[in-house]
Amino acid sequence: MSNLTDIEQQLRHLSKEAREDLLGRLFDSIAAEVPDDLVAEARPRYADPGLRLMSVEEYLQFEEKATLRHEYINGGVYAMSGVTLAHNRITFQLATAISGRLRTGPCKVFLNDVKLRLELGSDMIFYYPDVIVACRPEEWGANFVRNPKLVVEVLSPSTQHIDRREKSLNYHRAAIEEYVILSQTERQAILHRYGGRWDLEVASGPGAVLQLRSLGLSIPIEEVYGDVLG
Repeated sequence: MSNLTDIEQQLRHLSKEAREDLLGRLFDSIAAEVPDDLVAEARPRYADPGLRLMSVEEYLQFEEKATLRHEYINGGVYAMSGVTLAHNRITFQLATAISGRLRTGPCKVFLNDVKLRLELGSDMIFYYPDVIVACRPEEWGANFVRNPKLVVEVLSPSTQHIDRREKSLNYHRAAIEEYVILSQTERQAILHRYGGRWDLEVASGPGAVLQLRSLGLSIPIEEVYGDVLG
């Protein structure tokens, strides 16, 4: 087995993107062991320098008129970048597959223009997940939901470390039943499930099936990706 020096030398030959992907995969594998009381990770590189810290009420009012979407972490406001066509289609196709299977009942599917509100101890957070499924309408606001059963993020090169680390930590802290991370470059889903403890499952390849146990649904991964990846 290689020693630490050998591993470090091999890592130096990887591109920045490959190193980031490897770190994300390692974090996915140990996420279940991360303590639940960690505070939200700061994102100074993504903060909008033209915006001051805001209260929740100020943020919600600001966001109603903003031309870009912004996520919110403890007063900090972070502009979100646009997405690729592949990202958009994967998100839409998964939401369509879930919605078609749910049909009736209290659970509703929301896409990336709806905010998720997390209140984690002293941390107040608003995210824009790619897909949310929530089932308690009495807890929703006019433009946000709380306590979802399922949250899905589609990885992008510029934000995958946020999805795999910061958001994974905070979704774990919120004890969301299922957090799914979808690759944009291969047919792969990483599922984090909570049932008293966190478990990790990977569904990968053309014949894989996405088992969304929080909703009691099974969706072939081909239905999510279709011809997006050729």
